[in-house]
Amino acid sequence: MRTAIKYFTIGLLAALFFSPKSGEENRAEFSKMLKGYAGTLMGKQAEITHDLGSRLGEQVPALGKVVNTAADKLDDAAGTLQ
Repeated sequence: MRTAIKYFTIGLLAALFFSPKSGEENRAEFSKMLKGYAGTLMGKQAEITHDLGSRLGEQVPALGKVVNTAADKLDDAAGTLQ
């Protein structure tokens, strides 16, 4: 695993160094890509949290509401990032 990460990092740095785009364009594109990934991950986390809230809501309705509220906030944040 370390070897794969090492060569991935070397490849990434080489690609950035020899890229025909300016550094500012590369940073903007990379930032946009990271925000998209973060939004996707947060969206999946929101789905999992909604599922947990539904399951908890069957047992303890008040706790289910709290968890679903947190999941809604995660979903909103994910939408903002995407």
